[in-house]
Amino acid sequence: DDAEAEEDEENDNDAEMKTVAENDIDEEEKDGNDEEGDGNIGNGQTMVVQQQTTDSRQVCRYDATCYRKYLNHFKEYQHPKKVQAESEKVRENIQAQIQKILDRKLAIHNASEIARDKIISAAKTEMDALISNAKQAYETKCNEAKQRCVQNKQKADDDYNTNAAPIKQTEQVELSKIQEKYGPK
Repeated sequence: DDAEAEEDEENDNDAEMKTVAENDIDEEEKDGNDEEGDGNIGNGQTMVVQQQTTDSRQVCRYDATCYRKYLNHFKEYQHPKKVQAESEKVRENIQAQIQKILDRKLAIHNASEIARDKIISAAKTEMDALISNAKQAYETKCNEAKQRCVQNKQKADDDYNTNAAPIKQTEQVELSKIQEKYGPK
């Protein structure tokens, strides 16, 4: 505690201490490309905007390299560079987590598209095979129908010839009888 009190006393007496004004915002944070003012800076990233308030505490002379752990020290002194560095670590960590989720999302999208394309390709191959088989079945049925037609016509012709010949002979015989009966003698 004595060492802490000594350091606090040194910090109080240090003439080169700076104060952080309300408008002392890092230029990169000022120009975060948030053109719409909605907190979104593109690529799925959201800019965290911290409201600046007037802070009357003095800046710790060690700032980013301050090794102190006591809460009273942090209540008494500002550490803007340390805050900025730790904030950057948090942002980087969050961005890495978001990137991991984004990479997973993109991998799932790509895998889904590949699976879709494989299913469509398999369905097309199956459809082409079904169409080919249907065409072959159609051609087979057409050929069978043509053959049956020819066979049926041949049977009909044969039946006609077989059954018509005796009738024609009967006709000739009957006509001859009529001729003999009514014809000149």
